[in-house]
Amino acid sequence: MENKSAQYKYCIVPGCKSTTVRTSNKHFFTLPKEPKRRLKWLKACRRDKKDISQKSIGLYVCEDHFDVYGCHQ
Repeated sequence: MENKSAQYKYCIVPGCKSTTVRTSNKHFFTLPKEPKRRLKWLKACRRDKKDISQKSIGLYVCEDHFDVYGCHQ
């Protein structure tokens, strides 16, 4: 059985070069499946919803694009 945490991940934000290979110490957040939240994330990431199918899975945004410490307050 494959270990999901060992899966190769890359950040979908244009210009970001973060991957689990280059920056293994970074956290990668999965793009939400719920359509309204997913659209907000895509807009925040400067990605056009036409470029990414609603059915696409395994899409991630790295911690560089979040206030990781403030998101739980």
